[in-house]
Amino acid sequence: MDKEKGDRIKLDDRAKGEVYVCFEGPLGAHLKKEVKEKIWKDEYVEIFSLLPLEKFNLDKGKKEDSKKEEEEKRRWRLIPQTFANWQQAFFILAGVIGEKFSENCTGLFCYVDAIGEAYRAYGGQAWLRYDEQFRQRKAIRPEIKWEQNDIDSEKMECRLPEGKLLALRQEVMRCEKLRKCKAQKEEIRTQLSDLETYRPVSSNPTFDIARDIKGFIAHHLQEGSIDEKLGDYLFNQHPVLPVFYTLPKIHKHPSRPPGRPIVASTNSLLSPLAITLEKILSPLVPRIKSFLKDTSQFWSHFET
Repeated sequence: MDKEKGDRIKLDDRAKGEVYVCFEGPLGAHLKKEVKEKIWKDEYVEIFSLLPLEKFNLDKGKKEDSKKEEEEKRRWRLIPQTFANWQQAFFILAGVIGEKFSENCTGLFCYVDAIGEAYRAYGGQAWLRYDEQFRQRKAIRPEIKWEQNDIDSEKMECRLPEGKLLALRQEVMRCEKLRKCKAQKEEIRTQLSDLETYRPVSSNPTFDIARDIKGFIAHHLQEGSIDEKLGDYLFNQHPVLPVFYTLPKIHKHPSRPPGRPIVASTNSLLSPLAITLEKILSPLVPRIKSFLKDTSQFWSHFET
């Protein structure tokens, strides 16, 4: 209305069909005074009870005063416990706190950011259970600061549902396995780059080794030093390629342990020859004066 002329300003008919969102007063203006008093006294309140019921088409009906409070509790319990609804409710809580205690605003921002990170990292309802328990602890111990939340993986895991927790643990194990595999590959590359210990080859030597073994077996068959049964055993028709890997020596370095090189040659081309050689030499080794069977025999030399 134009105050000077006293004329009314006409509203375009098209504007009447549009929906506008407007806000009246500060966040929490719809709350009762006693609810605000509880918040200012650091008492625990149900977070979703701070939301206006009208937003969810849960308007208060005309109830008797004796049943009014119970009806309100029943209605706010119907509000979906989503992160978006929690966030809106917490902003209302933060607004009420900021009315009297503006020095807490920074901590409140830190807290809502931490809960948001927990929601994005863990999903489910773990973040909500944590929020409830944190605010309950703060109601008992008001000296706890909002920015002093102790969200970590262990505390959040214990609040996850069983299926979500299992999936999270499997993902953590997969990432840890990939990390260890990457570290082991780096250690192997470092060791193999030592040209004083290892010599690079230009081609696969398997065929040359197989040819030499065949010639060795044919020679001794002709000499009569081995029979055909042993000759057939000594040559592996379907050998497995040996695998090179390392065992981490964690006692030397906890985070980047050096690796003990091992070549797994089970059922490889040279495996039958090694087994046969071990059977021939085993009875002879104890006859060597420097032979020690085990640690017990080593200490027995000192006792005697």
